[in-house]
Amino acid sequence: MKIESKKVECCAGIDFGRIEIPGFLLERLRKLLRAYEITLEELLCSMATPAKSYYVRVNLLKASSQQAIALLQSEGLRFEEDGRLPEAIHSRVEGPFELEEELAEGTVVADRLAAESVMLGADLYAPGVISVHGSIGSTVAVRDPKGRTVGIGELVAYPNKSRRRGVIVRVSRSLFKAPKVRESRAFREGYIYDQALPSMYVARLLSPSEGDILVDMTASPGGKATHAFEVSGGRARVIAVDHTQSKVRRLLENIRRLEHSGIVVIKADSRTLSKVVPGLKPTMVIVDPPCTSLGNRPRLEFSIKQEQMNNLVRLQRRLLAEASRLVAPGGTISYSTCTITLEENEKIVAWAQRELGLSVEEPRMPVPVSRVSSEPLVRFLPGVHDTPGFFISTLKKH
Repeated sequence: MKIESKKVECCAGIDFGRIEIPGFLLERLRKLLRAYEITLEELLCSMATPAKSYYVRVNLLKASSQQAIALLQSEGLRFEEDGRLPEAIHSRVEGPFELEEELAEGTVVADRLAAESVMLGADLYAPGVISVHGSIGSTVAVRDPKGRTVGIGELVAYPNKSRRRGVIVRVSRSLFKAPKVRESRAFREGYIYDQALPSMYVARLLSPSEGDILVDMTASPGGKATHAFEVSGGRARVIAVDHTQSKVRRLLENIRRLEHSGIVVIKADSRTLSKVVPGLKPTMVIVDPPCTSLGNRPRLEFSIKQEQMNNLVRLQRRLLAEASRLVAPGGTISYSTCTITLEENEKIVAWAQRELGLSVEEPRMPVPVSRVSSEPLVRFLPGVHDTPGFFISTLKKH
């Protein structure tokens, strides 16, 4: 596979060196870059750094945004209302900070996902560790697989066969700093859910209400299903589906934390869901399928293979076709992804129109509309919007 390598020297004052991107992916992004009149370097630089605001969703069944902000403020976390969605509040992401690598006595290498979390100030946990060079109690530099330093901290434990969980590096300094909301009372007691702003538009564009039956086909960890329940005032019948025990467990944890006892959870393979629940005819279906996740920020690598993306496109089509079989005539399907490729977004919608007979609904509120389609599709793009990359389409079954 041909690999392109782009020098991204100064993103927010940080020298990231060379960021590699597969040649096939670069070719597929060119149309997107032309439509939005941005360069590849601008896109990669934006992707390599976090958005300036960190968002959480207020559980409006439990508190108002003002009450949640006051609770977070009492714990030293400063948030403010966004103004576009009543449940959306955000805090400033601080940085970039200079990391004093000369203070490090050792090095810990983390995998890509763990390194990107450390970059925002998270501690490094055992599952994300690749290698450790240092002694317990020493100051270590946390680096990604390409050798880029993303944080500094204290090595508090070694990962081993008996210790596959827990903190390995207690991070004291990172390139950026996002609020640690998961350690707050507001999070523990279900007043908030950490969710990116674009993702909140899925439930808002559907706007379920009393009498609606909504199925989320790939629901874990539960952000969209629980949000849909909240948007309906707790009056819609929401059914959350996922296919593994670990995903169902995480889904149930969040439902219990938010105190949404009215949500029904089903462990099933959504590729054949209409056979699992043959009599169910929901008015709304959410399809947020596995994707290449190229919209997540910060992102320092694009290590995706063409075969992987092709397999994901096939799965996305299959889940959307199953949603079309499942939803009641006149019902609505929300199709969304956290990636930026046309193949997984606009082209999937075009396929659904052609092969499934679905039509695209107009968004019910102001949203950024895709510039690479004549249809009213929602697209958030790093380098243009100060958010993660995200795509939403609202489709009607006739």
